[in-house]
Amino acid sequence: MKASELVKFIGRTGWLRVAGSPLRFRVEVLDVRERFGSIDYLLRAVAGEGEAWHGDAVVTLDEGGKS
Repeated sequence: MKASELVKFIGRTGWLRVAGSPLRFRVEVLDVRERFGSIDYLLRAVAGEGEAWHGDAVVTLDEGGKS
């Protein structure tokens, strides 16, 4: 995927799912990268502190683009 295609994800909001649990957190995408054919998002919790990279398999972005 080209950088111009990846940048469209920055600023979007969605949900981060905790593996093996029904627990989910609201997050905002700060950055995006492609690694070994997969997309990773740098996420920040909407409420709370901190940021971390997570693979797209555990992230569900909201429909409709940026919020």
